[in-house]
Amino acid sequence: MPVRKSIKEEGFVFETKGKSAESIDTSSVEGKTVSFDAHFITNRIMEFGKILTGIPLYEYQEAIAYRIIYSVITFEGSVLTVLLSRQSGKSETMAFVIDTLTVLLPALAKVLPELEQFSTGFRVGLFAPQSDQVVTTYSRAMTRLNSANAEMILSDPDISVSMESNVRLSLSNGSFLAGQVASKQSKIESKTYDLVICEEAQDIDDFIVQKSIEPMLSATGGTLLKVGTTGMTKNHFWYEIQANRNHDRRLKDPRLRNHFEYAYKEIIAARREQYEKDGKKFHLNYEADVLRKKERWGEDSQAFKLAYALQWDLESGMLITDKEFNNLLNRKLGYQDPDIRDFIVAGLDIGKSPAETVLTIGRVWYGDDPFEKPYKQILAWVCLGGLDYEAQHHEILNYIVEYNISTIFADYTGVGKAVVDRLIYACGEHVNIEPYTFTAQSKSDMWFNFISDIQTKRIIVPANKQVRGTMEFQKFEEQMKNCQKYFNGPYMVCEKSDGYFDDMVDSCALMCLAANSDRQVDDEMEVTDNPLYDGITATIGAIRRNSYT
Repeated sequence: MPVRKSIKEEGFVFETKGKSAESIDTSSVEGKTVSFDAHFITNRIMEFGKILTGIPLYEYQEAIAYRIIYSVITFEGSVLTVLLSRQSGKSETMAFVIDTLTVLLPALAKVLPELEQFSTGFRVGLFAPQSDQVVTTYSRAMTRLNSANAEMILSDPDISVSMESNVRLSLSNGSFLAGQVASKQSKIESKTYDLVICEEAQDIDDFIVQKSIEPMLSATGGTLLKVGTTGMTKNHFWYEIQANRNHDRRLKDPRLRNHFEYAYKEIIAARREQYEKDGKKFHLNYEADVLRKKERWGEDSQAFKLAYALQWDLESGMLITDKEFNNLLNRKLGYQDPDIRDFIVAGLDIGKSPAETVLTIGRVWYGDDPFEKPYKQILAWVCLGGLDYEAQHHEILNYIVEYNISTIFADYTGVGKAVVDRLIYACGEHVNIEPYTFTAQSKSDMWFNFISDIQTKRIIVPANKQVRGTMEFQKFEEQMKNCQKYFNGPYMVCEKSDGYFDDMVDSCALMCLAANSDRQVDDEMEVTDNPLYDGITATIGAIRRNSYT
């Protein structure tokens, strides 16, 4: 039986073109300067990893692993995002990176002084929403390091590393892998890592990632990897992907992109290509299984789009999509003062700190079809944050007079009761103020009404350059685009995403209720030709136009 060569004899000496690592010319890496050829070192680490783990990587897996390793050894502090179709080898890729870096980097730190912080070990944190998701990758990494091939390499004189536990990935060189559940209820300990991997990132809570996980990399210039599939709501993973896509558009070297995305079609193509190279039929198993699911579930089914096609289903999980929001905008329209003949309504959402009270004022008119809902054009957003309820009361009265508001639907829940009762006492004889108590049923009705107006484009939002530059418009856009939607039994629930508010959304929805409720009154008054009702309709008109009669 042939004697296996040592690591050094295999050629894994970290020199390039006859030069020692110390004499390599410096090169710029994403605005940083390193005194070694980062691409050369990354390639050598990749080759070592293939020998250590025995994991045969597909082309897309190699691209992901390469980018992670490059970011780690150059201390970029990057946030990398990976969207992978289900069962495409995500855990194998993570295990490859974890095993390779925990074993090799402490040894490599002796050759490359700039990697000195790894001399006492390479620290990896693995987080996932559920414990079994942590266990999958963790156990895969453990299995690879416990193989006969890995044991032979670990015992090599140039490496000389041993496993210190049979149940935890903890090495004698100080490297370790720590796995933790990152659910909303979990209390994540404050630790320091060189690499953090967030598995199933689409399901990890935004607050946990931003407050607890990301700071764990601050002291080390470490790399954060978010990997998962698509979902139904916008969260930290969705926003990070958008930012990385924008970054990658300006990038000249595709090896250094920050976002990787491989849907089932790309996975099938890569595995078929590998099959044509080595003729091993197991490469085709994925294709056969996915195509069966595609036929059974339907290509347009939510399950298939989320798990394999990597299409975000924001229509199901968000109040409004970016496209729907843009359809509401009139980019030529600015703020307008109402005409004396306009019918003006408003929605009033009462907020308590840190939220704010918001009054949304809109003009209402009907189209050609008398059976359709009316159009609502937003005239103004009045944000009353920072004011006490006494000051808010007087400000609201001023806007009622200034805009000649006829109907207000007002939040009559909690602290809103006192505010609304006082408004009714002050001007209830002249303005129709409808107290709207928020219950599961009433809020569901409000959201169904609001979404109907959005989908039928019955809401018109002024959005010329001047309006878009205002704080009120920016708050409205941010809150509308980050309002989640789901069902609690028969009731629709729309609520803010983590880190955002929804006061302007509630206020606008109440304004739409006020506008659409007027239509119900008009329907009831269709008997105006009957002289018996002339006095009633005249009185209603007088109330609605009290400010100029």
